[in-house]
Amino acid sequence: MAYTGSMDQGTNIALADAGKIIGGLVAVLGGVAAVANFAALLGGGTLSASPK
Repeated sequence: MAYTGSMDQGTNIALADAGKIIGGLVAVLGGVAAVANFAALLGGGTLSASPK
C-alpha cells in the first residue's frame, strides 16, 4: 500500500516499519498457535474440537 502526497517520506518509513513489526507479531502468534494445536493433536485432540 503506497502513501503519497499527504504524508512525507519519514511517515511512510515509520508506517512501513510498524507494518513489519505487526506482521512479525502476527506470524509469531500464528506459529505458537500452530505448535500448540499440533501438540494437542498428538495428545489425542485439537484445541478447537471436542475430545474423542
